[in-house]
Amino acid sequence: IGTDTAPQDMLNEMRMASYVSKLADWDCHSGSSREIFNSATLGGARGIGRDDLGRIAPGALADIAVVSMDSLNMVP
Repeated sequence: IGTDTAPQDMLNEMRMASYVSKLADWDCHSGSSREIFNSATLGGARGIGRDDLGRIAPGALADIAVVSMDSLNMVP
C-alpha cells in the first residue's frame, strides 16, 4: 500500500485497499481496518526486511510528527 503521486493521501490508499480486498475475496469482512493498517505499516517494513520499523514499540525506530491542521499552510 502506498502512493508516490500528488496528492499523497495514505488514508485514501488504505481505504481503497480495503475495498479491493472485499471485492477480490467476495467477503465483506475481508480487509478489516486492522489488516489494512498492519499492511500499511508492519507489512511495508517487513517487505524491505526491516523488523525495526513499522511500529511504535521499545527498540523500534520511529519518526513521529505532530502537525496543527489549523494553519493555512496545511490547506491543499
